[in-house]
Amino acid sequence: MSSPETADAADERPTGPAATTTQTVGKSNSRLRALLASFAFANLADGFTLVTLPLLAAETSRSALAVGAVAACRMVPWALLAPALGVFADRSALRAVLQGANLLRASSLVFVAIAVAGGWLNIPILAAGALLVGIGEVLYDVSAQTALPAIVSAEELESANSKQTVLGELLNGMIGPALGGLIMAVSASWSLLASAALYTMAILAAMRLPRLAVKRSERVAGYLPSILEGFQAIWRNPLLRMFMLMTAFGALTFAGWQPLFALFATDKDLIGLDSFHFGLVYSIGSLGGIALSVAAPRLIRWMPRVHLLTASQLLGGVFLALPVFMPTFLMASIALAGYSACVIIWNVITVSYRQRSVPRSILGRVNASYRALAWGLMPLGPFLGGAASSATDSIGTGLLALAVLSVSGALFLPAVYRYRHALTPQIEEDHARD
Repeated sequence: MSSPETADAADERPTGPAATTTQTVGKSNSRLRALLASFAFANLADGFTLVTLPLLAAETSRSALAVGAVAACRMVPWALLAPALGVFADRSALRAVLQGANLLRASSLVFVAIAVAGGWLNIPILAAGALLVGIGEVLYDVSAQTALPAIVSAEELESANSKQTVLGELLNGMIGPALGGLIMAVSASWSLLASAALYTMAILAAMRLPRLAVKRSERVAGYLPSILEGFQAIWRNPLLRMFMLMTAFGALTFAGWQPLFALFATDKDLIGLDSFHFGLVYSIGSLGGIALSVAAPRLIRWMPRVHLLTASQLLGGVFLALPVFMPTFLMASIALAGYSACVIIWNVITVSYRQRSVPRSILGRVNASYRALAWGLMPLGPFLGGAASSATDSIGTGLLALAVLSVSGALFLPAVYRYRHALTPQIEEDHARD
């Protein structure tokens, strides 16, 4: 016979719908923690490879073309393979894709490490390794973004995306490159093997996730029609179309701004930073992104999303122009931190909207196609900045031209305001179920 205290406690336990809700929230939190743990290990490994692969290329060959080829091989999958890999993610159990992507990256780095230890590493082997790492990166990032709506509710997406962004900025942008560089100074093989070990940890962390398989229709279209379906879904949705174009402007301009800023910041007649302080500027910039990632959910609750998007679009260009008018270490640090914060708030809102508004059955290919379109023009950025600087014989003019180009993305804001009602979670969720 139970005691009165036990009986009272039993009476207070949630039953019926309340019990179901509590169990659902518990499962959601557990799955989110598993995905974030996998994401953290994978991003720390990414940070290692951001340093290790370029340095290995520079040690293997002093040819700028060869080193550039290794870097290009890592980026090529985003431009050429992302839409097809997005379709693959849509047709597969996402947990298996997440684990397979990390297995591909880990095994590729182990092979490169063996080549380093054996003394037979060359640029073709390194380029092949970078290509496989890039393919794994596309598969993993697309699948991780696609998995979130299946794990958390529509109202929790901004918070979940903010947590992913914090981990990415902290581990991929700051801690990973620093630790990778330290280990690389001791042994290149150790740095590669450490990255492979971290990818393996990401595989193990993902084992706590459900299969995350999307229900298939009876008739499955071919790969080309499926790829086109992803592009069509972006173009038919007015907000997705505007967000993609505005993101493309931002990616293009920042890709051109970074190499010019390196020249501007290290010029002794301008800011005059040494390599340590130049790296410190970027570390401070990452801190700005981390701070905004933490604050993003609260900001979104306090302010309309469309106003935050407008502020991030306009202020981003202002921050890019800031070092030209005030060429100091402090202003350069503020510029990178401010711009990083603008990018973070933009990404959290637009990615969450995409996850809510797109049917889950095609979300993988939409995510991949969106990035392929938005990042496709990035290689033109350095050429535009270089042309503006050469034409005026001034690095500062090139930076200003790119800042103006960044702000010109605001030309699409009237269309965003026209459809701002669709940014509310309930409307997005209803649309995604259609």
